[in-house]
Amino acid sequence: MKVKYFGKVEIFMVVMSALFLFISAMISKDIFNDSIRTHNNNWMAVRGNSYIRINYIDPKPLATDIDGTNLYLAGYWLSDSLTDYFVLQADPNSEDTKKLLKNSDQLTDQPQRVLGSRNGSKKNEKIIEVVKKTSKSQDLPREISLYFEKEDYFSTSDLENPVWNFAQAVLFTLIFYSFFAALPNIYIFIRYYKAKKARSTFFETYPELMEDLENIVGNTTYLDQTAGLAIYKDHLIAFSQNFAIVDLRRMKSLEISGRGNQLVYGAPGLLLLTYLLRAATILVKGESKKDKQILMAHHSLDKPEAKDRLVTAIGAYSAAIAVRIR
Repeated sequence: MKVKYFGKVEIFMVVMSALFLFISAMISKDIFNDSIRTHNNNWMAVRGNSYIRINYIDPKPLATDIDGTNLYLAGYWLSDSLTDYFVLQADPNSEDTKKLLKNSDQLTDQPQRVLGSRNGSKKNEKIIEVVKKTSKSQDLPREISLYFEKEDYFSTSDLENPVWNFAQAVLFTLIFYSFFAALPNIYIFIRYYKAKKARSTFFETYPELMEDLENIVGNTTYLDQTAGLAIYKDHLIAFSQNFAIVDLRRMKSLEISGRGNQLVYGAPGLLLLTYLLRAATILVKGESKKDKQILMAHHSLDKPEAKDRLVTAIGAYSAAIAVRIR
């Protein structure tokens, strides 16, 4: 025998909590996956950083000194025969930009691979205005106008921060998890706290046991190790599921049922759960209506002989305790 903080129901709740955590992580992954990963091509359809192969750039800037960067008309291979055109935000002093401008007349045959992000880490409205103005320009060749990105731009100077995006994903996961797993987590905490408190109270009341439940063997007036119940001096002990004790001196009535029927008094949502997990319950009532406690026992307590033994033991302790069997 040993003190258990988690019984079948508590373990089930832990599994449910873990499942909610997994679901929360999967939802976060779907939302933030693009912003955490580095993609190849197709930058306008994803968040996060992407590599593209630029096959066209006009060395003459569309605008200069936009937050220390220049804007260029550029293009990249959308397919083997189709070029997609867009506004490129780039640092004119970076090596990649210098190389692009230097080799602008060779990019058709030798595209240059660059890393950037759609609209940067945060959309710049000044650049968006340039994008819209350029898309409406009469000077824009028809070939470029037909395949021009009219709402977004590509930035090689203002990249997404994958670490920050990952941190956001973790935070979202925790918020989502804490909301949906609140009930099982609260239940787990309460049951663990009560079992811990019951253990402390029991061994403080009976120091001769030296904090070892095995020491009650041979000193009990009732012991059913299969059902996980015992009467030691003035306490009824449940130890097959999570540990719980009841002071028999304060007990007025006791109701025994199989597979969780009495949980309707204290936690109706767990009725089906305890039935499926094959746990018997004992509802203990004290003097006041609020003085109620539910003990979980092994389903072997369903057997008539097991119930009779418990009823006899309770009656032997005190005839004043009303016992009811359901």
